[in-house]
Amino acid sequence: TKRFPLDATNKYYLVDHNRCVLCERCIRACGELAANHTLGLGKRGSKSLVRADANDALGESTCISCGSCTQVCPTGALFFKRSAYMGKDSLTEKVKSVCGQCSIGCGTEIVTRGGNVLQIKGDWDAPVNQGILCKAGRFEPLYDERTRVTEPLMRVEDKLEPISWDNAVQMIAKQIENARAKEIGVLAS
Repeated sequence: TKRFPLDATNKYYLVDHNRCVLCERCIRACGELAANHTLGLGKRGSKSLVRADANDALGESTCISCGSCTQVCPTGALFFKRSAYMGKDSLTEKVKSVCGQCSIGCGTEIVTRGGNVLQIKGDWDAPVNQGILCKAGRFEPLYDERTRVTEPLMRVEDKLEPISWDNAVQMIAKQIENARAKEIGVLAS
């Protein structure tokens, strides 16, 4: 049997044409859900392949990397690079959440295994986005390498130094004690 090419030019996902059954769900997702119309069928008969634009590599095409095609692919012909081969779907946990990348409030389904986020999918039941996510909502949180602040910090000579929770509460109380009510604001997340 003839082996079809693998397209790994997109930053976030791969296309393995050998797994594709030509169901065209990815083509419909690209056109009808994302309204981008990048994907289509190329060639004829047993040589048919899902193609981007005019036979361009996916990473060099007009693909906006929304990932809708990967979410609807039933065979794994389109799959996320970051979560590939991370175990069976039955070994993962799925948590519904809200995307924090902008103020729209798109519904997400976060797929985890062993405390690690494998992928972020659109929540089909969310009334705001009905399963559709942008590149920022689907991929940027996965590639964010910032470390989370887990303890109180106090600025000492232009540097943030860790302090105990008791000292932090005392410092806040002292600052509030000397402030007028109009000067106080609280931000929590």
